[in-house]
Amino acid sequence: PKYRDAIDSLLATFSASAKAEAAGGEEDVGEEAPADAIPKVLASPPWRAKKKAAKEAVFEGLVAREIERAVDLSAIEPRTLASYRQRLAYYKHYTAKTIRDAIASGARADASYTLGLSLEDLTALHAEGVMATLSSPWWQADSYTPGLALILDQHGVGAIDPLVAMAPNLKTNLSAELEYAGASSIAPLAISWLGAKSARGSAFAWVKRFPRHAAAGLVPIVVDKPGTSRDRAMLLLAALVRAGHREIVLEEAAHHGSEVRDAIQVLLDRDPIELVPAKIPKVQDGLENLPRPKLKDGRVLSREATNVLLEALAFSPIDPPYVGVEQVKEACDPRSLDAFVEALVRAWVA
Repeated sequence: PKYRDAIDSLLATFSASAKAEAAGGEEDVGEEAPADAIPKVLASPPWRAKKKAAKEAVFEGLVAREIERAVDLSAIEPRTLASYRQRLAYYKHYTAKTIRDAIASGARADASYTLGLSLEDLTALHAEGVMATLSSPWWQADSYTPGLALILDQHGVGAIDPLVAMAPNLKTNLSAELEYAGASSIAPLAISWLGAKSARGSAFAWVKRFPRHAAAGLVPIVVDKPGTSRDRAMLLLAALVRAGHREIVLEEAAHHGSEVRDAIQVLLDRDPIELVPAKIPKVQDGLENLPRPKLKDGRVLSREATNVLLEALAFSPIDPPYVGVEQVKEACDPRSLDAFVEALVRAWVA
């Protein structure tokens, strides 16, 4: 596999004992830790609990509060942005008429055609419903992003609505571009980003970059009827709180009335260990023989506890990670966790 050399290089930096563990040579050495000695999340994972969930307040039909919009491209490497600006000349020959004619003839209308448009043309195409029909640029891939962010670079907040309209039809819902745009209307897209591994980081980056916009957009979804969107919105809202923005969340909730504010406060006061998705992703096959992590006192996790850890890793965001994963990290020996993770990566790319 293409990652094998990189993994072997990383393994070479480990100590001899860590490499032995990664190879499975020492993984079962030592006493097995009993259930009362391991992190509670591994002994009693909340996503496996049979208890009936407490009934939560539901307020359907709330509309996200509109806040003054913003664009922040400061996190993009200046040289990267400059290189994309140099490519703009290639797209200047595309006009709103070009796009309309392509659609009328049944030809493929590429979203990259919008890069050279004026704000007036973008706004007009958005009003006509054209933006939602455009297809992904042929070059849209991680190595080319943030290509369409150039529209934000040129037109600022005026380009947000056209991009939001275009996003659902494009790869990763424009996560690599719209994470730099502050608007409460982006919240439903950020929730969809959590469903794609390549876009999850953008969702958490967006809520941290635009906490007020994120809170305004997420609050109505968090108190809407139960479902995947509500679960994911709660994960993002919890990330906002962990980043120090609890008061902003409560302030935005208060705009919808005291009952909504109280309902949000109840949700925020829940133990973060309980914030797990309604549907847990299936752990891939072939991981039964991974080296088991050890506690700091040298006792090894049971195979069942290790399986629970794999389940937690399957749904945990990268940044910030699920709080249960953090607890395991605190309780376990770092070298044994390194060996476990490296063996997991090997199994993943094998």
